[in-house]
Amino acid sequence: AFEDKRLAPFNVNIEYDDLDGGQRKRTCVLDVAQFRGYAEIGNPPEKDIVDSLYNIQQHLRAIERPINNLGEIPNLLEILVRKDVNPPSVELTEEAKTILKESVTRFGTVHYREYGREQDIDVGGQLLIPDQRPRTIATWFGGLEDLRQRGYIKDVGHKGEVFKVTREGYDAADKLA
Repeated sequence: AFEDKRLAPFNVNIEYDDLDGGQRKRTCVLDVAQFRGYAEIGNPPEKDIVDSLYNIQQHLRAIERPINNLGEIPNLLEILVRKDVNPPSVELTEEAKTILKESVTRFGTVHYREYGREQDIDVGGQLLIPDQRPRTIATWFGGLEDLRQRGYIKDVGHKGEVFKVTREGYDAADKLA
């Protein structure tokens, strides 16, 4: 359509039923000559990248918290680094607590299994997910993920299927008792 052999303007007939059940008809003339010289449709990729970076910058500006007093920085770091701000027993979900308690009494290993459409968390032969509803699975998998992110268990198979309880996990389990 954009080469020297220009496509002549042509008519397009449009017929449809509107939301009220009325029939509509319209004829439009399409002339691609107005697009002569354009090589692509849409923005160049470089402009999309610049626009995306600008949007990211705007979001970051919206959430940044100005620190007016440099004396605040050590206090902020202390809060971030302090380990026992909230004891694990308060922060963990019931599912995470159950996984951790069961795993430390059963060889310290947790298996996440997917077979067909079913998923389960196996601790020493005991299956923990009570039903296969998506919400239930997500809740239990969230508990497993929470333990992993806290360093209470570590992925020993590197596929997210076999986990071992860590020293921190055993310590946290002791505090749950």
